[in-house]
Amino acid sequence: MYDLEAYTIPIHKIDLSRVVKNWQWLTGENKTVIALTKLGDIIFKDNQSRLVFLDTGKGKLEIIDDEYLNFTEGKLPNNTYEEILLTMLVDKLHYSGKILNRNQVYSYHILPVLGGRYIVENMYVRDLYEHYEATGEAHLQLKMS
Repeated sequence: MYDLEAYTIPIHKIDLSRVVKNWQWLTGENKTVIALTKLGDIIFKDNQSRLVFLDTGKGKLEIIDDEYLNFTEGKLPNNTYEEILLTMLVDKLHYSGKILNRNQVYSYHILPVLGGRYIVENMYVRDLYEHYEATGEAHLQLKMS
């Protein structure tokens, strides 16, 4: 099982309504945030208790598992944790000296949906509220164009 604390942001003091505000056009309103990843993605529980993943780099929302508790209880396959938490990239970012402080996530110089890559050189430390606001706005504009 993965150490979720090593790859997620503590959410107990985060204004989650502000985090999801610019993404509600995609997520709807019937989801509860259960985790924020260090790479700025959001993990939800929907009203059917399914595990839902919002990839803020690609602007995609997908159901990962039929039971959200499988995420928190370590019952998902290791490759699923690696894919949604991008553990290897987070480790590389940390070892390269890009250290997160409170209320920060890794964000993209160029969004993956626009050709940016999931590599250390395309990532930087950013205030988490700015990340979610900017990526949500960018994906909405892309959708509307």
